[in-house]
Amino acid sequence: TPIYWESSKIEWYEYKFPFQKFSDFLLTRYIFKKYTDYCKENNLKKNKESLTHFFSKDTDIWKYLIKSWNYWIIEALSIECPEQMNWLELLEVAPHLIENYHEYMYNALIESFIWRLPNAFDSRLLFVKKVINKVIINNEYLRSDLLNAFITIWPIIEHPLNWNRLHDFLLKFTMAERDSWWSSNFIRNNYWENWALDRILQWAWSDHKKDHISNDSLLLSCIILSWLLTTPNRFVRDRATKGLVSLLKDRIDLIIPLLEKFKNVNDIYILERLYWVTY
Repeated sequence: TPIYWESSKIEWYEYKFPFQKFSDFLLTRYIFKKYTDYCKENNLKKNKESLTHFFSKDTDIWKYLIKSWNYWIIEALSIECPEQMNWLELLEVAPHLIENYHEYMYNALIESFIWRLPNAFDSRLLFVKKVINKVIINNEYLRSDLLNAFITIWPIIEHPLNWNRLHDFLLKFTMAERDSWWSSNFIRNNYWENWALDRILQWAWSDHKKDHISNDSLLLSCIILSWLLTTPNRFVRDRATKGLVSLLKDRIDLIIPLLEKFKNVNDIYILERLYWVTY
């Protein structure tokens, strides 16, 4: 993680080595090896039905997973399950774990969006969208975690949950509705030093080289910065504006596509700032 000076120059890099994560994934892969053995022994196909039975209540694996100190295994399984099992989510095959972990099961799903392979999603996102719309969006804390996850994966073009999807979602709201949970709530409560919002603002305005970044990824970065212009926090608005100038000064050809993205936005303040950036 780059740590910046106030002048926006990189001061140093912070390296973290979460060794417990390695052990979590080793245990998770062992669990899937046991599942493979279980299918062979019982002449079963590896599919949703057999995996659901493997994780069913009162099995040894279920008794192991419900121990509270094994939450991190749940998180690792939420990443590995769709990768190993053709997009099947852990919540699909072991919904009863919610009885023990409650909203932590949804936290694990959200965290998996960041770490799993971008192609480890059902192409139509049927189950993921169902959980997001029915549960996550209606819980303030889960919704905040989800938006932070979206911000973390914002520039990954091949990721099905990158900022193109959230952009389309934000456009659907009236300005008053959006301001009530996005501009005044989420941005205010999640703008802290070295958190996801702060990192993208630091990165955009920094002198860190960006010529290796594709136009598509840079456009996604500009989209998220543009949505930060809705906040009543003037400091964030000004940092986002400067970040947009920094990103676009050498990519003038991206200005028109960015303006096209926001041509139907119902918040005139975004357009005003974007025209200012263009000038």
